[in-house]
Amino acid sequence: MNKYRVLYIGGDGEERDALTRILSSDHDFVSCASIEEAMRISLRETPDLFLVSRTADGASAEENVARLTDHKRLRNVPVIIVKGRGVGHEGIFDDRIVDTAETPFVDADVRHRVRVHLNIARRDKAMREQMEALSNGLLSSISEMVECRDENTGGHIARTSKYVMLLGMDLVETGAYGGALSSEDVERMARAAPLHDIGKVGVSDLILLKPARLTVDEFDAMKRHTLIGKAMIDRLLVDMPSQTYLTTANEIAVTHHEKYDGSGYPYGLSAEDIPIGGRIMAVADVYDALVADRVYRKAMTQEEAYRIITESEGAHFDPRVVKAFDRVFDMLSALSENANEKMAAI
Repeated sequence: MNKYRVLYIGGDGEERDALTRILSSDHDFVSCASIEEAMRISLRETPDLFLVSRTADGASAEENVARLTDHKRLRNVPVIIVKGRGVGHEGIFDDRIVDTAETPFVDADVRHRVRVHLNIARRDKAMREQMEALSNGLLSSISEMVECRDENTGGHIARTSKYVMLLGMDLVETGAYGGALSSEDVERMARAAPLHDIGKVGVSDLILLKPARLTVDEFDAMKRHTLIGKAMIDRLLVDMPSQTYLTTANEIAVTHHEKYDGSGYPYGLSAEDIPIGGRIMAVADVYDALVADRVYRKAMTQEEAYRIITESEGAHFDPRVVKAFDRVFDMLSALSENANEKMAAI
């Protein structure tokens, strides 16, 4: 069984030596003298528990805990602060402080406190993972339900996720956005893409399935799906703040109908004010809509879709994303045609 990682942060050599003796046989025990060193170690491999003391720069244990909260990845790691016997708290800066270990240490007491809080942390982590898995499953089900209501051919959410990945990786490889877009960003976008239309769950079937042009009032109701989707994901982020892809999903859900020239909705954002994920999703979403059957028209040809996308460069779409679309068009069209062939065979 893997040992739990316990990280001690403090500038006191005596404390460090004592904790090493007490804990190293049962745990993967690591010590460091400064908060900066602790950050570097923790962001490479997240500890299961922090033991935090004063540091040589004069910062108290509580102040060091407050500094740890700057990093989202570390916010669920419980903290035991190390204090002299009888020394009171200097103010609790963070509710992750679960206990105090007093010096001089009593070996059995320290082992017991560490063991208890590691067990609690393990159960809490398991519960969070179960809740996140359940929530993610529900999100996928809702997205698929929306698709079943809105798409004749099905597969829209799976296809657009692949299109986002193709477009995004081309933009990374060509350096179109410099350091503003990484492969990790693109992976989050592709994972978030299936949620782009989740707000349509709040739109009437009479509007979604209308086989004719929408009235002005109906189109206004349809446009609200961007804000409904954002509100839904906002609520999820309260319960699952560690799921960074949801922040990306939030941006994509509310901005994938914005246009580069500012004529889109819901906010009328333009150019760089539109998040990159929203700009990439806009091309993926429109392309898939063009080459798939809809309730109000038959699918367009690949050539027609290509012309519409490229002619909208700088107006509807970010020119850099359109250039990426041009570069990967053969792969996009192959994915699209393969998907349509599979659907036709069903």
